[in-house]
Amino acid sequence: MGAAVLCAGGFLRSGGGLLSLLVPEDGINIVQQTVPEAMIVNKQGNDPAGFLPDMDSFTVIGLGPGIGTGHSTIQRLKKFFESVQKPLVIDADALNIISLHPEWLELLPKGTILTPHPGEFRRLVGTWNDDFQKLQLQLNLALKYQIYVVLKGKNSSIACPDGTTIFNPTGNAGMAKGGSGDVLTGLLTGLLACGYTPRETCILGTYLHGLAGDIAAKELSQEAMKAGDLIHFLPLAWKNILAY
Repeated sequence: MGAAVLCAGGFLRSGGGLLSLLVPEDGINIVQQTVPEAMIVNKQGNDPAGFLPDMDSFTVIGLGPGIGTGHSTIQRLKKFFESVQKPLVIDADALNIISLHPEWLELLPKGTILTPHPGEFRRLVGTWNDDFQKLQLQLNLALKYQIYVVLKGKNSSIACPDGTTIFNPTGNAGMAKGGSGDVLTGLLTGLLACGYTPRETCILGTYLHGLAGDIAAKELSQEAMKAGDLIHFLPLAWKNILAY
């Protein structure tokens, strides 16, 4: 549930409007107490993949943080990809499941955003010998499936389906902690819901995410900062770029 809460926090600092979370029954109280702004997609039982709600009312869908890789989740995710054609942001366990079923990449809507860290990316494309080869594998993935691939890390890179690669200048080593990627997933989902194009979403989202991390490091130190601090400092990151 922590991953879901952090993801929700990133969304709520994006400018996005209404947020709905699909969570297991025993996670409802956690969400209501920690993210009261979020609505709950009601369901019975504790399998977060136990059913697929009606997706027609949703503008954008972010998936992956906290869902696990159990058998029922895999089956529901397959059904989701086969039946839903909405703008998507995909991270975490959803990426790990796709790496076990790479043929599902063919089902992704054009313009989908993937946000792997190096470990998740390796599971998707295999190993590489140097950074040049890694960047080429990233670009190949974006070109082949006409998607955006945000490879997280120092100076995160964004591979675009037009063959370009963009490097993000913000961020620091203090962000290399559990949960930081969940915040980014929520932030990107919210920006996409606001009407930014996938390309604009990736550029603006990674920049804001990293800038919030830089502000957190300045205020708290890289050693002491945590993923939740990125949510806390996102308003200052917004104010910084809106001032220009």
